[in-house]
Amino acid sequence: APETFADATDLIYVAESDVMGGMGPALHPFSDQAEAQSFIDTHGGQMFGYEAIDRTLIEGIRQSGN
Repeated sequence: APETFADATDLIYVAESDVMGGMGPALHPFSDQAEAQSFIDTHGGQMFGYEAIDRTLIEGIRQSGN
C-alpha cells in the first residue's frame, strides 16, 4: 500500500541496535522520533538523520556486526 512508504530523507534511522535485519546488521527506519527513541530504549542503538548516513557509518555497522 502506498501509505506504507515514505521519503527516505524524511525518516529517522536507528543503527547499532541488538535487532538484526534479514541480512545482518541494519539501519531501522522510523517516521516518528518518539518511536525511534522507544526502540532505542528497548534495543539500544543510536539515532541518525538521513544526512548523517554515509559510507563510514555503513562500514562501521558492517564491521561491528550490530
